[in-house]
Amino acid sequence: MANIPAHRLPAEESTALLLPRNAAAHPRNGSTLRHSQSEAAWLLRNGWPISLTIVLQYSANAVSYMCLGRLVSGLPQDLAAASLGGAFAMLTGNSWMLGALSALDTLCSQSYTAGSRNTKLLGLHTQRALVFIAVCFLPVSVLWWNTERIMLRVGQTPELAALTGTYVRCLILQAPGSLVFDTIRRFLQGQGDMRTGARIASITGPFGALLSFFLILVCRDHIGFIGAPIASAISSWAGAGLILVHAHKLPTWTRWSRAVFTGWRPFIKLALPGILMACSELWVFELLTIAASYFGPVAVAAQAITFQSALIGIMIFIGISLATANRIGNLLGGDKPSLARISAWTAIVITALLAFLNGAVIIALRHQWGYIYNKDEAVVSLVAKLLPVAAFFQFCSVISMVCGGVLRGQGRQLYGAAIRLFCIYIIGFPLAYALAFKLNMRMAGLWTAFFLAIMLTTFLEGLTIALTDWSKVARVSRDRVRREEQQMVANDGTSRLVQNPRMDISRANNSTDDHEECASKRIDGLVAPGQPATYGSRTRTVDDSAVDAAFIV
Repeated sequence: MANIPAHRLPAEESTALLLPRNAAAHPRNGSTLRHSQSEAAWLLRNGWPISLTIVLQYSANAVSYMCLGRLVSGLPQDLAAASLGGAFAMLTGNSWMLGALSALDTLCSQSYTAGSRNTKLLGLHTQRALVFIAVCFLPVSVLWWNTERIMLRVGQTPELAALTGTYVRCLILQAPGSLVFDTIRRFLQGQGDMRTGARIASITGPFGALLSFFLILVCRDHIGFIGAPIASAISSWAGAGLILVHAHKLPTWTRWSRAVFTGWRPFIKLALPGILMACSELWVFELLTIAASYFGPVAVAAQAITFQSALIGIMIFIGISLATANRIGNLLGGDKPSLARISAWTAIVITALLAFLNGAVIIALRHQWGYIYNKDEAVVSLVAKLLPVAAFFQFCSVISMVCGGVLRGQGRQLYGAAIRLFCIYIIGFPLAYALAFKLNMRMAGLWTAFFLAIMLTTFLEGLTIALTDWSKVARVSRDRVRREEQQMVANDGTSRLVQNPRMDISRANNSTDDHEECASKRIDGLVAPGQPATYGSRTRTVDDSAVDAAFIV
């Protein structure tokens, strides 16, 4: 046995799966390629369930657009009203509430692997997020109820304003369910569970799509146009109910208490720049739709199709972005800054390669794609002209999205917000106005301007990541989690807040060894397959089954 290399010794029952702190935090230069390959496998395997979840969530919307634009009346007005209504709802409510929820990408992922035995902290962060969106949605619902008046005041035609107002009023029923589902999904993803959301969406997504088809077409004489938001509302609340039932059974969930209404500083500190990041990203598409409305119903319909087409591709990469955010947060919380850096750049490279292939498909099918949504030749022709520019925009946008995921995992949403505000609002909007309205490039001018803005955004975000002091970011994240734990224990008692109630609370709070042991137990499943795990003087490779088991709750 003396001549057998240590890494070839067989694993025993007592063998752990986690790299020791020093080895995991600072991999050797020669192992960088191997770590990158392992991270790529992890990100792809855990990114696709999130992408599938989002695609299935929006499948009802895609079917609704197809039904409204092609099968009901074939008129651009129906599709234009649905598109304009969705844009208005996103601008005035959904975007900034979703941005606030991005704080959970940082808080939950870092808390789960920061070495604490107090796993209830994840549930507390999630409950604060639910309270936040509940309070914020009250004024939003009042605004949405008066959409028709607002549309008339900004110069829309009475017919389009009436249809848009009806559509948005129905969304008042849909939005809360969708936001609750997204909140709990992020709570689960912070723990490495990327699949539960996909399982639920695989039920509610097709159900919503079929219900949309039924209400719009089969019941066209009685429901018709408003069947689209009604179907979306029913499927959204079904998903919210199912995922809440699942979350309530987890040990990381905590019962509601007064602690929910105190200690909001960490959430607000991350939520506010998260709102700015999300709004600057999501508002681009919605403001494109509103700007297109000044060029007539054909332009709005073409914009809706182009947007939906770009969105389908973007959804694929949202999964990689969210998986990256949680991966970075988990690794930083577990004090593994070098692995976090490798994971970040691996995600960016993978995204660039896949985005290139996706853009090539869009350009190749540009002349046929419009017919899927609409039979109007003018609309289809305009879509064919816009799709090449949209493909280039999408390429830069998804890379920027993954860079944003890295920044969220680091807890540096403020950097992303500042970059996007500068590039999109200070540069993008004035340029879009000049190209579209002054130079009369119309829709092509709008898309070209925002492509240039998002390209600059991608460059600056990449530069920010390249200059990151990863060790400092890891230290800051762990310090924040420990401060939150101490405050939680002080505010709400100790007996039900620790994972092991038989363990003395002072030992849980003060023992460094206990913190590190608990971090190791939570991050085992976060060691990528093929990556060596060291146990004392022995090493072995973590296989896929061991990693997958850690991601299934």
